[in-house]
Amino acid sequence: MNRALLPVVVLAGLFLLPPPLRGAPCTTAANGSYKAIIDPRGRMTVWRDNVPVVTRSYAGMFGRLPSGSLIYYASAGYALSTPAASPLAGLPRLVAENQGKEGVGMFRQIVLHPDHIEWTHRMDVPPGLAGSIDTGFVLNPDLSIAGTVRLWTTTNGPAKTGTIGAAPACLPYSTPFVKAEFVSRWGSLTIAFQESDGLEARGTLLNLAKSSRRPEPKVMILPLSVGVKKKDVATSYTSVCTLRFDPLPGIHYLPAQRNAILNGSFEAWSNPDLPDGWRRSPAATKRTAAAIAADPTAHVHGTRSLKWTGGEATLSQIPARGHYRLTTPLTPPVTFSLTLKSNPPGVRLEMSCGKARKTVTAAENWQRHDLVVASGKDFPIRLKKLSPGTLWLDAVQLERGKEPTPYVNRPMSEVIGQAPFQPDLLHEALQHAEDHHALLTGPGPERSYYTRESTGRLRYRIRLEPKERIRSDVRIRILGKDGRVLQRQRQTPGPDGRIVVPFKVASLPLGTATAQAELWLDGNKRADMRSDLIRLAPLKKGSETKIDRHARILLRDGKPFLPVGSDTASSVSRALEAIQAQKANGFNTIHVWSGFAERSYAVPARLPVFHPAELKTMLDAALAADMAVIVHLGHWLTINHSERDYYHNPAITDAQTLAAALDVVRAAQHHPALLLWYLFDEPAPRLCPPAYLEHVLHAVKDVDPYHPALVNFCGSAERILSYRATTDLLAIDIYPVPQTFIGVIAPHARLMWEIGEWRPVLWWIQAWASLREPTAEEERCMTYQALVEGTRAILFYNYRPSSYAAWNGLGTIAAEMQALHETLASPVAADVSVHGGNGRIVATARRSADGWDILAVNRSRQAVEASLSLPAARKTGDEDIEVLFENRRLRLDNGTLRDHFAPLARHVYRLQEQ
Repeated sequence: MNRALLPVVVLAGLFLLPPPLRGAPCTTAANGSYKAIIDPRGRMTVWRDNVPVVTRSYAGMFGRLPSGSLIYYASAGYALSTPAASPLAGLPRLVAENQGKEGVGMFRQIVLHPDHIEWTHRMDVPPGLAGSIDTGFVLNPDLSIAGTVRLWTTTNGPAKTGTIGAAPACLPYSTPFVKAEFVSRWGSLTIAFQESDGLEARGTLLNLAKSSRRPEPKVMILPLSVGVKKKDVATSYTSVCTLRFDPLPGIHYLPAQRNAILNGSFEAWSNPDLPDGWRRSPAATKRTAAAIAADPTAHVHGTRSLKWTGGEATLSQIPARGHYRLTTPLTPPVTFSLTLKSNPPGVRLEMSCGKARKTVTAAENWQRHDLVVASGKDFPIRLKKLSPGTLWLDAVQLERGKEPTPYVNRPMSEVIGQAPFQPDLLHEALQHAEDHHALLTGPGPERSYYTRESTGRLRYRIRLEPKERIRSDVRIRILGKDGRVLQRQRQTPGPDGRIVVPFKVASLPLGTATAQAELWLDGNKRADMRSDLIRLAPLKKGSETKIDRHARILLRDGKPFLPVGSDTASSVSRALEAIQAQKANGFNTIHVWSGFAERSYAVPARLPVFHPAELKTMLDAALAADMAVIVHLGHWLTINHSERDYYHNPAITDAQTLAAALDVVRAAQHHPALLLWYLFDEPAPRLCPPAYLEHVLHAVKDVDPYHPALVNFCGSAERILSYRATTDLLAIDIYPVPQTFIGVIAPHARLMWEIGEWRPVLWWIQAWASLREPTAEEERCMTYQALVEGTRAILFYNYRPSSYAAWNGLGTIAAEMQALHETLASPVAADVSVHGGNGRIVATARRSADGWDILAVNRSRQAVEASLSLPAARKTGDEDIEVLFENRRLRLDNGTLRDHFAPLARHVYRLQEQ
């Protein structure tokens, strides 16, 4: 057997690949100078000698959910098989195949020739499915971007010469081709597609620097990108391309990205107390924030260094994270180096890289120090100041090899593009909201359940034209469990199309009754709507959390409650520390993620052990701090339903995990600090279908009907459409800073409001470092986008920023939400027309006790001038009005406000009643 065909374990220091599944090896094949690798997630890479040619690949996109969201029927790592394939015509080959959901099959094969590779992609689609096929691989930017590219769109046609990048003269985002040749200082890279019956003869080149969603300096090749229509027979789609890299002789490849550290020369400081790409520990406080700062007066590279004063602290970076996108693998041995000086001389610093560490002493003048790491993976780095004095750091580098090479900076701009403004991000998504244009809508009952209330109200809205509305009526019946009619009423809608029907709560039986409404037009029934009408005995112990289905806010013991907070994890001690810190920062809510569940990350998973005493300690501390608590149940419910392999164990049943989660519910349901249950975080349809979560929701509510339960979604509000019945709140996290368009928050929040029926919207606002921590201005912009579009619950992920400037910004947001509590809790809103800004400004008017508050925010990084036309009640009159939180006033001119919006700026205008 050819030894190249034997699977081998590749150390997990490959930054170009996602972390492999625990315990699973990579598979390799080689021939001459070419080598190909499949990692356990099905991603393929290609090498020639020490030069990475293909740095990442994926395959398997197919189909859409009913909401329109893409679903992976056959993702690259799902049910993956990588057989030790026998040689093909005497040549080694590497095979990856799998069959995904709905029977969609995928096959990829690399055959290694001495002077090139031949790469086959095939997708097998059963009858009756429609969607999209999308497979791709990413080229090393050193080989594909730095030089020029020649493209042939037909086999015998002329070549077109172009360049890759964001400049107007560069290639467009997408270009089909049959052959491409990239010429760089390192040599030429050629990709050519075979033309034959049954093969897709073209591929597509994507210049990702011109992406409208996430621009980045990268070239992607799509060997299969096909829209599939429903057919009566199974259909296969196949492409075959050859890939060849010819290096220039005599040139030693030295990758531009050989430094794994982002911002190693400390040039970028979005927050004044934290260099981009880094974290500090302990997190900065008002007292310690100035201990770390940029110093433009001393440097060995670029224009500044890091100046470090004060006591002991730690700076860290984990360059193995996927979004760092290194193209050169970092396998041991590696060298970690930096340049130091101190005043007075002799300040000590501990350098750590992986498990290796070394203490160095700084001199009066700049000196370079290095640490060689012989083994390990991931290679997280830490810098710990060990003694008093002032320390300057510059030129931090992490690279392959046993000795440092000349410093090369890896700037943040290398992995962060400038995402363009997108004015109409979710136009198509809104078309998928099935009830968006329903004739009869509304929350039905105002409360999610009733206990001590004497009266309640049913609310409906009629979407008919005025001339039809006057010919319509709505017939409402309240039915008991036995179908007996408890109340009957008939109403004609008012001028605004709304209907309010009062009822006596005492007339309802305990349990669930039904409110049934029918819309009749010209004697014909046009629409109907049914709602559960729940009456419970008053809770004797604990705190009741209801949903005001009309205002779409939470009611805690009958009073409007707008959650603003963060979370905590890992241990009771950390939770107690977080509760005190978050309370001091103005938060009123904490999500208790863990610390009360003893779990293992070994494979296969085991059922986590619940420690009720630890949970009670956290709840008691939150109650003493007057904070509400959201308790996480996902440690149990995630088993066998998560993408992560350490959550899987076929020997554990869903019944077992649900029973364990319900033990937590029974233990905490009567604690007065309890606010909500957190069922599941970021479900993926492939492993966590809506039916499973709907069953979980009902089981939790059967045990504890007094506290709502939520599921949190990630990536797109469209996904929520298929999951609405699984959650009492619509919760989402999208973290755009700094890679993508920050204005995504507003349209996604608007979509959630449109499709949510009666559910409150909760948003996890980004506070964690995805390459860098957001600034206070960015956090405020994201929060106000959500508030403008109806969000009434704000949580910040994760725990707390390590920058005090960012942390203090979160406290400012909490204070502003408290100041606007009455306005944000109001169910009365009015439209605000925005003129100017090209869609960058989103705004709303909310009724307050004595007037209106106008919330407006610029969701772009460009300054604009805009005019706001206010609600009809204030169309006339001239006066000076207050701009809250800014210590200024603005002239109202005949019902119109004209103002300047700096990048990311929010303005809140208060209009008193005349």
